[in-house]
Formats: sequence, C-alpha cells, structure tokens
Amino acid sequence: MADASRAISLYAVRMRVTRLGPSGAPLVGPDNMYVTDSLVRVDYTPAYNETDAITKTNGRGGLCLNVRSKKQLTGVEMTVEICDDDPMLSELLGGGTVLTTGAGADVVGYSLPLGDDPESNGVSVEVWTEAWAGDSQVADLPYFHYVFPKATLAPTERTLAGEPGEVAFEGSGGENREWGEGPVGDWAFASRAAMQWVRTSATPPAATNGYVPVPVPA
Repeated sequence: MADASRAISLYAVRMRVTRLGPSGAPLVGPDNMYVTDSLVRVDYTPAYNETDAITKTNGRGGLCLNVRSKKQLTGVEMTVEICDDDPMLSELLGGGTVLTTGAGADVVGYSLPLGDDPESNGVSVEVWTEAWAGDSQVADLPYFHYVFPKATLAPTERTLAGEPGEVAFEGSGGENREWGEGPVGDWAFASRAAMQWVRTSATPPAATNGYVPVPVPA
C-alpha cells in the first residue's frame, strides 16, 4: 500500500464553518454556512482526562504494585483567528448578533451574545491547507482537508489600539457521531473523532464572503 501522506501541511488557505442542529448534524437551510479565505490560523491541542494510579508499597516503602490507567482523549482545545472584523463569520463562530441597517440589507456591525441567549449547538470547522515537500507544493494530493466535526467557541480578549487587533475565538471541540459526510457531502471517511484529516486532490471550496445555505442531503 502506497503512503500518500508524506508531506507537511503549510499555509491555511480556506475555512468552512457550518452551523449544527440539535443532533449534531449540519443544519440545513439558509445562513448556516460560510466559507472564508480570511483565516489566519486554527490552533488545536488534544485534551486528555486525568489518569488514576493504583499503588501499594511493601513493608520497606518500595512499590510492589503500580498500575496506571490509560489516558483517554476527551476532545481538543481550539483557537480560531480570522483576519478582520467580519460580523457574519463572528456570529457563526462565537454567537451574538449581526447588526444591520436599511431594512436589514446592509451589515454594519456585531454584538456579543446576551446572557440569556439560548445555548448554541455548536459548529463544525473545516480547514484546507497546502501539502508541501521540499521547496514546493506537491502535485499528487496537493491539499490537506482537516475536519473538526463539533466545536463550541466564544470571542476572546480584544485590544483597541494603534495596531491591528486579534480577532479570535476560543473553545473546545469534541466527537460528533452525526456529522457524516459534512454539509455538502464531500467527506468520504469516518468523521466522529474530534479531529481528522486527509490528503486530497480536490480544490478547496470557493470563498463565499457571507452566509450561504446548507443544502438538503442528497
């Protein structure tokens, strides 16, 4: 079996964020998905539960029993940073409200979630990066496609000053049995785990620069 994974992920070129329904499946309907090329970074760190040890000492104080349980992966801790203050993408990633004017035709701002807002079902986050080896992007399977099937994120600290501020969202990601083939049916692998990636020849989706609908599954 040929190993097609021998390249390194470089340059985050696209991100697709999709609203989830109560079951964890992509939520079908308008204003539930956004594809952006304004991604700065996605950081993730696997999170594990605390391990317990069963120990017993002998009469001289030495260990005669030392059994440690295996660490279990509980999910990932995530940070998503975007280039600019995008009200629609901010609402999708971190909740809150898109502020509009002119009978709702013009998007002009964003407000943080209210304390009594209903709890979010979360979003899925997909990221496409380029696959590089040596000094160039590889010709065979030139992209990585990363899937975080369920993430719950919130806006982070901001600084208003004479320099660009970081527009970022932090939270956690976990397993999702219901994400399936994704919002547009282009994921052909198991998707339950808190993170998975594949090499692919498929070109990343075009940026939408706004909300787009999630179609009814075929």
